[in-house]
Amino acid sequence: MGYDRQDLISVIIPVYNMEDWLSRCLDPLLQSDYRALEILCIDDGSTDGSPSILRDYAQRDSRVRTIRTENGGVAHARNVGLAHAAGRFCTFLDSDDRLHPQFFSVMTRLQRQYGADIVSACFRELAEGDSASAIPVDPDSLSVSVFTGSDALRSDQIRVFVCCKLFRTDLVRDMRFNTALHYGEDTDFIIECYRRHPDIVTVAAPCALYDYFYRDGSATNSADYAGAIALYEHFYQKINDAADKKSMRWYMEELLRRSIAWIEVCDRNGADKEGAAFRDLADRARRLDKRYRISPFRQAVLYHTLIRFPALFRAYKKYTPGTE
Repeated sequence: MGYDRQDLISVIIPVYNMEDWLSRCLDPLLQSDYRALEILCIDDGSTDGSPSILRDYAQRDSRVRTIRTENGGVAHARNVGLAHAAGRFCTFLDSDDRLHPQFFSVMTRLQRQYGADIVSACFRELAEGDSASAIPVDPDSLSVSVFTGSDALRSDQIRVFVCCKLFRTDLVRDMRFNTALHYGEDTDFIIECYRRHPDIVTVAAPCALYDYFYRDGSATNSADYAGAIALYEHFYQKINDAADKKSMRWYMEELLRRSIAWIEVCDRNGADKEGAAFRDLADRARRLDKRYRISPFRQAVLYHTLIRFPALFRAYKKYTPGTE
């Protein structure tokens, strides 16, 4: 490619049966004014026209590389991408989403300005078929915040997913997504990453540099009760097995907060069986938290109260910005 590794960014894109959306994802990358890109398309065993489309893009632009694997899921595909990433920095992009045209210029500018290990941007949600164009960004008028990893996990300004972030590759090179998780594998990855205490810069709303398209059947748009329960059971086991349980406070806080949110979702949707499973998990987590005093006192009181009275979560969510 001929680019200095100091400038090179690896874009890791898991692809599975995405023939209808690949052009929306890839065209903005090829048209970006930031040229030093390595676009790693991990074909996770697609059975539609995706392989042919990817071959066409690779022939048109040498920055596009296609790596074919047996179907193993999005976590597996991202791990393959990480193993092949040659850039000094890397970012993750879902193959049915797209990046803002200024994503790379804004993110690299902030990285250089603050020497950050991670730069985190906001995203906007668009319904499938929405033709909204990108809103130009003035780099000189951005509202930014600076955190260490421990501070980041206390902030409502940072979300625990991997997309719309720029990572220093050396920070995450030896990390892997948990392939046993089929829901929230990026949450597990991000918490482990933040426990390494990286320096993080966030770009505040309304500046959105990533377009997330929601559609029927997309992984994060499904009420995946079983997957969510498996994720937070995994968190509970990690906390319970840890010798130093206080070092697991970020897992505990995410477990408590999310369990409460899922209880509210189950109640709203009449999913009584799933709601009972989340209540049991949240109650076990609450007792473990109380026994070892893992969460800070104020957070513990708040979450323990919401577990006992989940209806209060609606009010908490309404008056607490950024609560999900």
